[in-house]
Amino acid sequence: MFVVRSLFRRSIGALCPTPIVVRAVMPVSPLRGYVTPGPGSKSRRVPVPVGVKPTIGAYSIKDNPGARRKKKRVGRGLGGGRGKTSGRGHKGYNARASKSRPVPGFEGGQAGILKAIPQLGSNKGSKPKIARVHLDTIQHWIDRGRLNAGSAIGIRELVESGCIKTVKNGVVILARGGQFLKSKIELQVTHASQRSIALIEAQGGSVTCFDYDRKTIRALLHPEKFLGVPEPSSPFSSSVPSRYFDAARRGYLAGKVDQIMERVNAMKEKEKERARAK
Repeated sequence: MFVVRSLFRRSIGALCPTPIVVRAVMPVSPLRGYVTPGPGSKSRRVPVPVGVKPTIGAYSIKDNPGARRKKKRVGRGLGGGRGKTSGRGHKGYNARASKSRPVPGFEGGQAGILKAIPQLGSNKGSKPKIARVHLDTIQHWIDRGRLNAGSAIGIRELVESGCIKTVKNGVVILARGGQFLKSKIELQVTHASQRSIALIEAQGGSVTCFDYDRKTIRALLHPEKFLGVPEPSSPFSSSVPSRYFDAARRGYLAGKVDQIMERVNAMKEKEKERARAK
């Protein structure tokens, strides 16, 4: 075999002085490869000819190299590169887990500039939260049978019927929708506007405003949790507002001022007699 190759080379060299390099040419496949087709195709793999780029679809879209970086895992031992203190160092504010920001004006623990500024004005506290009830709502609840116009309607009846959700400091009756009021009702609440009083009394009803504190309102809503019947504030208490003595506002103490003053004077006389006896 070697002798045949050498003789072939010599014969070709004698005919052509320029050396000829003989290389084996491998057959090139006319197909570039296979691409997975998109949805709806019957075949699983589609051959792509040479020089034709595959179509772009959801199967061929991917991020650029380096677009997504894996998060560094910390606190997984010294071999991980950020073990033990996880790169936070020893102690201090930045080493804590919460790292919650302090309140505005915090100066590291010292008094700060806010303590050096005097307070101006006064804070009388939050306003009482009084639930509002309109006359058209009451008439609508009566028409639906959720309120009984034949009996007195108080705070408990309004809450149990769903007319109001919660009561904290009282209930006020307002005159919105008063032209729709057709029922004769008797209301026992804590506040009522002058217009609503006029509209209710025009239908033959009545309004009485009582002074209920938060504990008394709780006793009205949940009588099973208290002993006895809850009553409004005593007329001899100095905390009773003056509106409950006003007949125009339909206070429960209106018209009883003379009786109250007589009892007060009688109590003062008894105290004087006891002082003289001693």
